[in-house]
Amino acid sequence: MKRYVIPQLPGEWDVARRSGGFLYQRPTTWLVRCVLLSNSSYSTAFKAEYVVILLARPTDWISGRFQAFQALPDIFPYWSDPAPTTVAEAEGPMLQILDLIRDQALPYFDRVGTLAGLTALVEMEAAAHPEDVNIQEELFCLQVVNGDLESALRTAEIADHAAGDDGRDWAIAVGQRVQRNAEAIRRDHSSGISIKRAQADQSRSDLGLVP
Repeated sequence: MKRYVIPQLPGEWDVARRSGGFLYQRPTTWLVRCVLLSNSSYSTAFKAEYVVILLARPTDWISGRFQAFQALPDIFPYWSDPAPTTVAEAEGPMLQILDLIRDQALPYFDRVGTLAGLTALVEMEAAAHPEDVNIQEELFCLQVVNGDLESALRTAEIADHAAGDDGRDWAIAVGQRVQRNAEAIRRDHSSGISIKRAQADQSRSDLGLVP
């Protein structure tokens, strides 16, 4: 990646120090645009995906709406079985991935990899799935970051209902996390953005990212 892909991409890119060494674009203020290589479960081949991560939401691993590169005739293209063992062997697959990043990932990042783009997407998803506490938390975080605290507090109520209706321990924990943030905002509106900045800093540290 550092030899064949990064020098050919627009902007500033780096490889994460943790979490498997995925490729990401800097700066990483609230969002991070990622290209991830992962191994096949059935062979030594690997595949590539791309995703936008919201750092203001607690995460210690890559999570988000994973997008598979589409390269006919395969929808989920794998490369090189066996996998390359030298930098020279990796040139062919890396140049193929570079073309796919340019053709598919970069336009997606232009649409979704901004606060405005991700907010618009999550608003639609949250309206369609009020029962999904994960989506409600994501919308809550985006609304806080965007300074829309009134909407964030309304979303916190929806998240609370979603967590209670779900009833599973992890869902209740997510709902409680949103409620703690909401209570802090009710006490002091300025605390909302401070909490999210601290969370983004923690997410960057957990993922091994440079701001």
